[in-house]
Amino acid sequence: MKKHLNSIIFDDTDIRRSIKEQIKISDIPFEISMNIDENDNIICCNQTIDVNQGIYSRILLLGCSFWGDQFGHLDIIYDDNHTEQLYIDFPDWYYNAISNVQIIWSGEIANEGKKSLFCLSYPLKHKQNIKEIKLPNNSDIRIFSIAFEKINFTGGDVSSGNNI
Repeated sequence: MKKHLNSIIFDDTDIRRSIKEQIKISDIPFEISMNIDENDNIICCNQTIDVNQGIYSRILLLGCSFWGDQFGHLDIIYDDNHTEQLYIDFPDWYYNAISNVQIIWSGEIANEGKKSLFCLSYPLKHKQNIKEIKLPNNSDIRIFSIAFEKINFTGGDVSSGNNI
């Protein structure tokens, strides 16, 4: 996923460290770069991202939106060319109310106030190898990391994850 990152929001090492610590506490295998000179998010503009081959039970997205709650369709494309379309809806990063969306990180940004990053989690229905995902065409949705839960054929789902 690193090659698809095309924007910097968090240009402060302390903020990135705080985000990384909160991700670790959440026990979701998200990754975020500590290098403040590197891009840290994807502006969603219909990009296609290759996925490490595997059969997954769930996709997890770390992100937020700008200018109000934003939505779009994320396509999961499988090896057999089946496409599973997910409706994703990220809250605005100024969002402070309680909802069913998991807040992964919340903190102050200089001169901008409190911001939040959220985790969206979706079960995957088609149990085949995933080839790629196609992001929504909405530049106000920002994705910082994508992870998958892999299916364990010996006893259900496991949260081993596979970060792209």
